[in-house]
Order: sequence, then structure tokens, then C-alpha cells
Amino acid sequence: MTRCGCILSVAVGLATVLSPGCNHTDSERVQLPPEPHRERARSDGDFAGSPYHPVPAVPTVAESKVDTAVEQARFPQPGGEREVTSVKPPPAPVETAVEPPGSAKPTVEKAVKEDAPLVEALRCYLEKRPADAVEFLKRYDQPNQDMLLSLLPLAVRLTESSIDRASPLELTAMIDQLHSLSLPLRRRTPLRIARLCFCNGIKGFGVYDPVPEDQAAFQGGSDGQDGQVVFVYAEIRNFNSELQGAFSVAQLKSWLEIRNYQGKTVWSVDKFPDERPDMSRTPRQDYFIKYQFHVPAHLAPGSYTLVVQVQDVLAQPLRPPAMRSLEFRVTASGAARAPRGGPGMASRPGGGGL
Repeated sequence: MTRCGCILSVAVGLATVLSPGCNHTDSERVQLPPEPHRERARSDGDFAGSPYHPVPAVPTVAESKVDTAVEQARFPQPGGEREVTSVKPPPAPVETAVEPPGSAKPTVEKAVKEDAPLVEALRCYLEKRPADAVEFLKRYDQPNQDMLLSLLPLAVRLTESSIDRASPLELTAMIDQLHSLSLPLRRRTPLRIARLCFCNGIKGFGVYDPVPEDQAAFQGGSDGQDGQVVFVYAEIRNFNSELQGAFSVAQLKSWLEIRNYQGKTVWSVDKFPDERPDMSRTPRQDYFIKYQFHVPAHLAPGSYTLVVQVQDVLAQPLRPPAMRSLEFRVTASGAARAPRGGPGMASRPGGGGL
């Protein structure tokens, strides 16, 4: 080999080492993005490239082909991949009005609620000050005051000791207090006929010989004469009693009617010879009336109804009468004489203890 050939071989080897890109195929070449200065150099002819390694033309973006076999590189995010979830925003801060110093309003304490007058009156009785209780009870109506003045001492007495250890005098005082409570209520309660019955004889309040209801049958009259005498016992409740001087007075008015099976009135009486105000030195707690009459002569044998009505004359305002009825039969019989005093009578009312 000549000297020139050796020099040429060394030059070719050095060119090969200095140009590694020449050893790759076209498919393995790395395509560089176009740069503005290179494009401008080619267009202007300012840059011709190396005579040994000419610069290949770089395709434009429109002419470049995307290699689908190469997958886009993905780089891990710092801290690893995390699933992004919706994060609720923090609640908005509550704005509180801050009052400047010295402008705060003074706190007002609630007034202590006063006890009811009834509670105050009861406290007076518990503390042995009954006179002071009257002042508290004046806020109520007068009838209510009277009842409370009887109830409160009795209620306090029941809290102090057992009723089993009460003396006879204490029990009597309790009964009087309870009785005084019933008097104002009677004046406001409708009159009532508590019991009404035919009797064979009547001696007093609660003392009578009643006729069974299914056996109330009386002989009728004949030849214009009245029939058998009939006795009727009536117990009256809720009657009024007024104090007139030294006496307690009660006065009731009565009506009697006999009605046939059709409901027509065939006999009546509204005046009794012995009916007058009842007077007693102590208020009556019970009241009864004894009615006496003969079966009217014109009543034919059959079934009838006796209707009794009683009205309290002293009640104000005047209330409707109390009414109650009894069923009886009239039978045929011989003549019967009516005693003096007329066909209907009512005895004086009477009373008794509880």
C-alpha cells in the first residue's frame, strides 16, 4: 500500500467514528423537530452543510408521519398516582357582629313569677295566719271566697294529723264545714225529685211503706163518688233555703196530673190546702212531700200515668220545675167516700238528719 492510500484509509476511519449517525438505518433515525433557524438557513442558502455529511431535510409538521408503533412516554407524578375525588369546600365562616367596647346592652334578669292568690292564701293557713288569707281571696268572686274559706282550713287540717285520731268535736266541725259547702251549690243546681213512689202509709222522711211498681192498682169510683185513696211519697233534692229572722225557710209548689194511655190529661190539681212555707230553726238538709188524693170518680178502669211537678218558689232566678211520673191501673169497684178536704191534699213537708 502506498503512502497516499494509508492516509486515505485513516481519514475514512476517523470519519466513521466521528459520524455515528451514519451507521443507523432510516427507520431508526431520530427525527428532530424543525427549528426556525434551520428552515431559514435552507431557504436563504446561508447554510450548505458539511461536504461529508449533508444535513437531511427536516419534514414539516404537515408532512411528518406519526409512528403509531411508538407509545407516548409517561412519567410518574411525584408521590404516586392518586384518585382525584370531589373535595367539599370548607364551610363559610360565620360572621359575628363584634360590638365595640362599652356598647354591650346590660342583661335584664327575669322577674320572679308571683304565686297565685290561692297559693298565697294556703300558705297563710299553713303558717297560722288565717286573717291574711282573706286579703288574697278577695281577688275572687264572693261565692268562691265563701267556699274557699271553708275548704282551705279543712285541707290544712288533713295535712296535720290523721282523721282517725280526730276528736268528736273536730269531726263535727268538719261536717259543718262540708255542709256549708253544699248550701251555695244547692241554689245553683236544678231541683230534683230524687224518689217518687206509691205507698200504703207514710210516717216521715225515709219512713214509708212503698207499693211495688208492678202492683200499683187502685179501685175506681162509682155512682159519682171518688175511688180509693192514694198516697204518694216524694223526696226532693237541691231545694233552696233562706234565712228569715230566726228561721230557715223553704217553699215548694206542686202540680199533679193524671194522663190516659194517649197522653191526654184527664185530671189535675195545682192547689193543696196544706201547702205553705216550711220553717225550721236549722236549715233542712232533707225534704219530702206526702201527697194524698182519691181516684177521680170519672176515671174508667184502665192504665194511667201520674205526673208530679215541683218548683222551688224561692229560687232566683226562677228555675223550671222538676218532673217525674208513675204508672198505675184503675180497677172497677163499689162506691167509695172521699174524706173532707177535697180530692187532693199534700201534707206539710218534713226533714231529717243525714
